[in-house]
Amino acid sequence: MRFLIPLILITCQAAGATICPKGAPPATTLYVADVSALPMDDQLFFSSLQGITAQTRPRIYLIRDPKADEFWLAWMLEKGYVKQVKRVDPWELPKIFSSEIKGEVIPDPDLPTTINIATMLAGVYKLVICTPEQAKKVAPASRRLPGNAAGTAAVPVKYDLRGKWTKNTDAYQWALDKLGPKLNRRILCSLGPAHAQHRIRDYLIQHKVFTFWIGGDKDADRKGATPNDKEFFRKTLAKWPENIPVFGFWQAGDGADGITEYGGLVFGGESAKFTVVYDWATNTTVHSGIRVPASVFKQKHVPAPKLDPSKVYVMVTQFDSGDAPWYWELAQRDNWQDKARGTYPMGWCVGPSTLDLLPDVLQWYYEHATPNDNFFCAISGAGYMMPPHYATSVADPEKTWRGFTALTSDYMKRLDLRMVSLHMGSWGEAPTYGDSKLFKRYVDGIPGLKGILSDFGSMESLDLSKANDLAGGVPVFHTRNRWLIEGDPSEALANQIKAATPKTRPAFLSIMALSWTYKPSTIKAALDTLGPDYVLLTPEQMAGLFRKDSE
Repeated sequence: MRFLIPLILITCQAAGATICPKGAPPATTLYVADVSALPMDDQLFFSSLQGITAQTRPRIYLIRDPKADEFWLAWMLEKGYVKQVKRVDPWELPKIFSSEIKGEVIPDPDLPTTINIATMLAGVYKLVICTPEQAKKVAPASRRLPGNAAGTAAVPVKYDLRGKWTKNTDAYQWALDKLGPKLNRRILCSLGPAHAQHRIRDYLIQHKVFTFWIGGDKDADRKGATPNDKEFFRKTLAKWPENIPVFGFWQAGDGADGITEYGGLVFGGESAKFTVVYDWATNTTVHSGIRVPASVFKQKHVPAPKLDPSKVYVMVTQFDSGDAPWYWELAQRDNWQDKARGTYPMGWCVGPSTLDLLPDVLQWYYEHATPNDNFFCAISGAGYMMPPHYATSVADPEKTWRGFTALTSDYMKRLDLRMVSLHMGSWGEAPTYGDSKLFKRYVDGIPGLKGILSDFGSMESLDLSKANDLAGGVPVFHTRNRWLIEGDPSEALANQIKAATPKTRPAFLSIMALSWTYKPSTIKAALDTLGPDYVLLTPEQMAGLFRKDSE
């Protein structure tokens, strides 16, 4: 009989709950092993070992990205979250933790999706994921027979997935039937079988997450794919509760685009699943277990200057990437260590789930923020999604939306965020204005909301008379530029700001600076060319001045 997941409709997690599951705090002593130069099969093996041991308590810290991982390890030691480290050769780890390995699972190299099946099996049954060669290498040395120092007990191969299926959906249906009641009901994961060096599989195994992948029509490797894959997963996602995250990402690159970023946002969003972009992070089992004092996450809310009706007010925001928690662990630190950062007002979007997954990492940013650094809630609330497509196929959309905005509001309070940014669709879609039902959901559902930043780039048919608007008394600012750049980035950004400047005064401009192109020093070089008519503000300052101007 096939296992059927109950149709439980949960529209909001309990107050104080987390968006993403958290395990136990890490041990005071971490075993640190550098696996950065190892082949991908070995990376997968050590991720599985890290994950199954973390089910008891995180004790393994893997160096995958040496620059980042060493930095955050030093930070954890500095803050006292970890007391000491023991650096070991990676292959010492299965010996040290041999008693916690209950067996092995071998994926099918001819059906890559079995890596995801093996990930779920590893989590449920505490198995390491092995190739046949690794199984021979690890098993004899990994466990000593009691009372017999010379003998060894081989770790058994519990599941050999080679040749078991030819279609991906058959493999996933088997996983649902076999493992369904034991899988986590609070989270899902979309992850390419060989994507991102298997960096997040430790967390997936720790929390027994249903992990899947939907291949795209243009993917180079279509092994096991069938025309009904999307329909299969549409029905599967609908059986999980509403307002929970789909972890990972919807595309993998390198010839494996999956159903694409925007396709995935719509696909998951229809059944009220938001996306937490989290494919390149490292050591999530360790970081997510850290308990950071709530008092850390407080901003420096600087009041707006007096309104000057002759000026052009500009806020520059990093509208993108900050929604992805892994970005704060890896790429964002380069932005924050840029010498120009903090010398002018700037808005930074933060994905709420970063508080769950990388609280110690986020602590570093809050503690190093200046009064000019203003955090706001990333696109589009509790997780990455497009509001026009969210909860469109659920039984009670309004109830679901109330749950989503309540969850968003809870995390905004925890992180001291007062504004939210929304991804309202592609540039060619019809813009949404202040009288929109979508905006009203946020205004009604987030008490004390100070402002809304709308649109991931300027919409083609935007009514400029409504580029800055009010929704229930809350300012709404539509983005007035795009990230397309020709020539020098600083010059391009300055030209975009000037081109968007209206003739009327006072003027208010919401400008985004794509994080992958614009570093703080690049942005400052553009702003320095604007002249005295332009005044730079943080997002909160802009909202305050616009409200005064609208009174």
